[in-house]
Amino acid sequence: MPLQGIKINNYRSFNAEGITLENFGKVNLFIGKNNSGKSNVLRFINKLPKLFEINYKLDQMDCHNFDAQNIPWFSIYHTKESLVNILSIEALNIIFDKVDTLRIQYELSESPSYYTLSFEHNEWLEKTFNNT
Repeated sequence: MPLQGIKINNYRSFNAEGITLENFGKVNLFIGKNNSGKSNVLRFINKLPKLFEINYKLDQMDCHNFDAQNIPWFSIYHTKESLVNILSIEALNIIFDKVDTLRIQYELSESPSYYTLSFEHNEWLEKTFNNT
């Protein structure tokens, strides 16, 4: 799945405010001062496929000020093409009739543990699916 953008919160050097990166292209370059989080962005993107596996656990070192209140969460900026294998064509047509890019927030579910779409932070998406 090609990334269009990503928002990362409570992960390693990123606190609850997190970092947002948008408008990804085929090739992306991260430039910044030492200890600004460049490697943490790449480390997170590398772990991204594993985060959707049931019972995959992040290390305590992966969590910013680790405790139950600071579990990492993230958002992915999707295009119609990046969701084509996940959602039905009907759902895609409904969603992308109104937007070009959709930001979906994922949070850790309790049991079994894996990252899942958070309807609490995607009210528009929940409304769209419940009205179809």
